Amino acid sequence: MKTSQTISEKLLGTYIDPFTDFGFKKIFGSEESKPLLMSFLNDLLPLDEPIVHLEFKNIEKLGMLEEDRKAIFDIYCHDKKGNQFIVELQRAKLSNMSYDNRHEYEISLKRYRDFFNVLDAAKKEGIELGENNQAIKIALNMLKNKVDINLIVEVTELTKTEILKL
Repeated sequence: MKTSQTISEKLLGTYIDPFTDFGFKKIFGSEESKPLLMSFLNDLLPLDEPIVHLEFKNIEKLGMLEEDRKAIFDIYCHDKKGNQFIVELQRAKLSNMSYDNRHEYEISLKRYRDFFNVLDAAKKEGIELGENNQAIKIALNMLKNKVDINLIVEVTELTKTEILKL
C-alpha cells in the first residue's frame, strides 16, 4: 500500500540538522568538506591567523538513554603561523544530568584533555631530544674535521661546555 504525501512534505524534502552529532559529522566530517569547515571556523572563531590545515579526531561516549548521550568531536587545527590548537565540539544535555552524572562527565572530559596534553608534551619532548641528538651528531662531525669551536657553537646552538664534553 502506497502512502500519500502532502504537498508540503513533497516540497520540504529531507534535511540534516547540523546541531546533532550525526548532522555535524555528515556536513563537515569528511575530507571533501574540509575547505567548508575551515571557512566556517575561520569566520566563527576569533583567530589572529586563519586555519590552513585541520585533522579530524573522533571520540564518543554514548549513554543508554537519549538524555545520557554525550559526544565529543575534535578538530585538530593548524593556523597560518604553524600554531596548533584543538576545536572541540560537544553535545550533552547537562540540564538532564544528575549532579553525579555531570561530575562523572566532567572528570571523563578532563581525563580526555589531560591525555592529549600528555601526548603533546611527550611529542614536543621527543622532538627536542631528536634535535639535540642531531646537533650532537653535527658537532662530532665538525670536531672530527677540526672546525673552529665557535663556529660549531653557532651552527649547532650547543654550548662550548657541551661540545667539549663530546
